Amino acid sequence: MDFKNYYDSKIRLLEAVDSSPKVKLTYRLTKYCKIPILKEVDSRDKEYIPLKPDDVVEILWEYDSPDNPTVRYIKITEGDKMYFPFWNSSKIFTWALNNTEEI
Repeated sequence: MDFKNYYDSKIRLLEAVDSSPKVKLTYRLTKYCKIPILKEVDSRDKEYIPLKPDDVVEILWEYDSPDNPTVRYIKITEGDKMYFPFWNSSKIFTWALNNTEEI
């Protein structure tokens, strides 16, 4: 390994340390429910997305700290559109535990 390859690998390693791990989990709904999302990213206006059993929802969790993951987006597989949650991450986690099963 020459010095350039060594240096490039060190830079990539340092960049990886600075970024937070991201985990994309897929859930299947077990009952009828609604989830509030932001109408626009910068606003605090919300709207509800109705969901039914057997709908599939994908949530991207970013682990800034191991005990407190942050939700980056929610994607419903029917429309393939990304939504930004109105609720905080702990509320989304509780909602996922009560209304879904992980695939």
